[in-house]
Amino acid sequence: MSGLPFFGPDTLEGLFEKFLAPKSSKKRQDDDLVAERARLTSTRREAIELYRDIFRASRAFAWPNEDGILWRDLLRASARQEFEQARHERDPEVIAKLLVTGRDAVEAAVDKLVDKHKAAMARDRVSGERGE
Repeated sequence: MSGLPFFGPDTLEGLFEKFLAPKSSKKRQDDDLVAERARLTSTRREAIELYRDIFRASRAFAWPNEDGILWRDLLRASARQEFEQARHERDPEVIAKLLVTGRDAVEAAVDKLVDKHKAAMARDRVSGERGE
């Protein structure tokens, strides 16, 4: 030995950790990138599915409002505007909240429409039985 004090790791692993870049850091970065892309792909897919579901559900709203514009067209324009406003959102929590809120709104609108149709059918059935 040269007589110089050695202030370093006592083990071979410690030396590798101190003086060499960990081999897994590149792999870890790649794994993180793949996970991020998968998450983005997943939320993008969910957004597209929601948008398509809105368009499908809007077909059932085929009557005009007070201004003579079909509710279907209003719903579609509103959906497009909402999606365009959120187009560049990158925060995963905000995106998830937007998707959940949108999904809930579509389900609530469709459920309400179904309830109205059931009530109308029941009224028609009752009035038909009375001979009106």
